[in-house]
Amino acid sequence: MASTNACRRADPRRSGGRLLAAASLAVLLAACAAPPSPRIDRLPVAGAPAAASLSADEIVRLAAAGAAPEAVVGRWREDGARLRPTAALLLDLHARGVPLPVLEALVDAREAALRTDADGRLAALQARLDAELAAERARPRVCPSYPLHPYPYPYGGWHAPGGWRGGLYWGW
Repeated sequence: MASTNACRRADPRRSGGRLLAAASLAVLLAACAAPPSPRIDRLPVAGAPAAASLSADEIVRLAAAGAAPEAVVGRWREDGARLRPTAALLLDLHARGVPLPVLEALVDAREAALRTDADGRLAALQARLDAELAAERARPRVCPSYPLHPYPYPYGGWHAPGGWRGGLYWGW
């Protein structure tokens, strides 16, 4: 007669504890084996201070100093804020002694900058649409059958009263 210990089943409460211990050990080992997270370094702050934004007083000062319109426009281009010369600002600058060629150069430079920005946005949009069109053209052309359209299909088989029958059936 065989030993009764060999035929005994394992206690279900004990096997659940073993399973829990094995799972927690596996999670612990997986956490220890994972690579450390990368260190994120901050970008260095630019050493040179940013140029002060061009103001109306700065334009008046440059014009009073006798700066050429190209110099004023160059200073305007260095400024990232893009001073918007409104009609009221232009009238105020002219009343404060800024010559008309300087004001015209500022307006022309702003229009050119706006046109350049619009052209850049248009080029980016065109590139995105070209990529979408190329992806659409590269997609395989498949036309699944329309499920509500009738189509012919063959049928056949042994029929009890008359024997073998077959043919072509037109329907849905």
